[in-house]
Amino acid sequence: MSYRGASQQLTLLKNTPIVFLFLIHLIAPALSSGKTNSSTVDASTLIEDIRFYNPITGRLISMGEITEETVIGFELLYATPGTGDISEVAGHLMLRIKLNNKPQVESNQEENPNNENLNDIVISFLADTREFQPSASAETNPTKQCKKNWFNLVGGNQDDLNPMHSITQSLKGLSGGLDTRMEVQSLAYTLKVYTIEEDRNLLRYKLTLSPQQRINLLKHLAYLKHHHKADYYFFSQNCASILVSVLGKGIGSEEIERFHPIVSAPNSLVALLVRKGLAEPITSGFYSYRKKGYLAKNIFKQKLSELKQTHPDVKWPANSALESTRTSTRRNVIKNIAQVYQNDPTLYQQTYELATWVQEAELAYSHKDLVCEQYTSPVSADARIFQQQLLKNLSNNNPSKNPIKSIKKDRELDSLGGYLERENYYSGIPHTKVLSYSLGLIEQHNRNKTAENIKQNKAYGLLFNGALFRQEMGSPSSLAMQRTSRVTLGQISFKLDDKENNLSLENLSVLKLSKFRDQLGRTQGFWHGSSAIGFGLSLLNIDYNDEQKMIDSHIAGAELLFGLLSSKFNNHYLYAAGGINWDWQKLPPVGKGSYDTSTGVRPIAGLYSLVTLQKKRRLQLRSQLEFSPRLGQKLSSTLRANAKLDYRLGNFQKHLVLLNIFVDYQRQDFNSSAHADFTEKQFGISFEWNHL
Repeated sequence: MSYRGASQQLTLLKNTPIVFLFLIHLIAPALSSGKTNSSTVDASTLIEDIRFYNPITGRLISMGEITEETVIGFELLYATPGTGDISEVAGHLMLRIKLNNKPQVESNQEENPNNENLNDIVISFLADTREFQPSASAETNPTKQCKKNWFNLVGGNQDDLNPMHSITQSLKGLSGGLDTRMEVQSLAYTLKVYTIEEDRNLLRYKLTLSPQQRINLLKHLAYLKHHHKADYYFFSQNCASILVSVLGKGIGSEEIERFHPIVSAPNSLVALLVRKGLAEPITSGFYSYRKKGYLAKNIFKQKLSELKQTHPDVKWPANSALESTRTSTRRNVIKNIAQVYQNDPTLYQQTYELATWVQEAELAYSHKDLVCEQYTSPVSADARIFQQQLLKNLSNNNPSKNPIKSIKKDRELDSLGGYLERENYYSGIPHTKVLSYSLGLIEQHNRNKTAENIKQNKAYGLLFNGALFRQEMGSPSSLAMQRTSRVTLGQISFKLDDKENNLSLENLSVLKLSKFRDQLGRTQGFWHGSSAIGFGLSLLNIDYNDEQKMIDSHIAGAELLFGLLSSKFNNHYLYAAGGINWDWQKLPPVGKGSYDTSTGVRPIAGLYSLVTLQKKRRLQLRSQLEFSPRLGQKLSSTLRANAKLDYRLGNFQKHLVLLNIFVDYQRQDFNSSAHADFTEKQFGISFEWNHL
């Protein structure tokens, strides 16, 4: 769901009166659904009036012909969630048109080791946010500041998007205040924007279409280039839902074309196409520069372990040395490698190769935006100096021959990245929790304590829980946004007890978000550096206790996350969190009928864990412990602990069904004798259905 600005000038439709817009919304589907409009369109018109430039040199390039014969296939490109802007939190979906009109690309092995046609076309449907982009005439003096912030909320440089503009455009995207436009770019430009400037991975999914479906889709895209018009809604009508609808129309699938869930997460729509057999993953994808750094660190450790076995008497660097965020520690790795070569010059190939992977691993600590693109770290500089000296020594010994064997860096990086992608994909299921709801039985124990007495009671009831979208950290899905993210959107719970048969609200939550920077599907202990520190946001979380007639709500909150433990693909984890909430409580004093309200800021600390068992993440145990002290205010102090065991039963009528067993403990202590302290324990079992 990207709000990225246009790189090419397109003509926007002017705003029209509301009545005319209403009529257009009524007749637009009819105008765009006729097959005669797109079937007569020439596919070559898709790019006939667009100029494409080399993203590196800036020179005008020829894209070649786009015809029914030169189009050999289509791919979905899923840009994983980014951290540069609020709108990047859910990812972005694009369509790649694979062309066979530039055979000379295959010979360019140095710049394009995987024989990808960088002149392939990439189409996406974006919110038109050009009013928020920095002025082209603005002064753009280079800056040496290479540090980037999550969501640009603090201390960005002048090339960054204004944070208030970011928030404003997000609000417009939520309310439909932005138009949607169709953008056509080259694959080379797309790779530069997403994998370098935005540090995001592009995961690939091949569309399994018949030859006629490919032709029809190509013509439909050419038709839409001049006729597409729609409002942009961040949740329901976004980059993903529009593209999937276009695919459905182009290939003649009414079910896909008319599929419009309330929330259209890009990864959920990819999962839909995968389950219907219309898409299948391609590994490896196109990786961000920072992910390549993480891959290089793994390759370095693997090769170092092999060398320690074949040359046990040599004092090699520690396997974890490159994990340090301290530049001096990583520079010592090169000093150690140089010392190994000095002690035993016959290890020239091994030490040269290790120095190469040290340089690649430095990408994990880089910030390769446009300003800092040519930045070289001291560690990389040391590695290059060592390699130059090594080559000079070899040349002095044998000037006519270079004995250093070629190192296929890109091939090894893609090989490891592809292996991890496949392992993650086949370790989970192609299902995401869009439109998730559950129904179960609960047993509840309540205990009220006042200065005069203690009251206890027990009740049974039914509990209903539903959410527009729910993704847990360490999700069982093989198509989750990220393994280190948690998102809950639009969640509500109701309870029906057996005493008064009252249906009461249990919980209402608008948004909960927790996110770490993804490191090959996991995170590390925060002592390894800032990469293991994440953030959390919450908006309007309301808990209602029918027994106490109490409302405990978090209006808004923010927290920092600290990764403690994380296994492969984050299947097991432990992390801590600390932050503040702006809270509001409403409750009746003991013995009175009038309500008492309190508002204030409370700190919150928590501990969260996951244990995953069985194949394809079939069984997962999640637990959490949270505490909010009152700090002398009227607000209560709150202690909450819960655990939930999820067991996947299978699919039933296109729904993913799970069995949930859960326990919840909550304690509220007040600073005033006018209110009763209380404890609530809840045990339950439920069945959960997930639509997508």
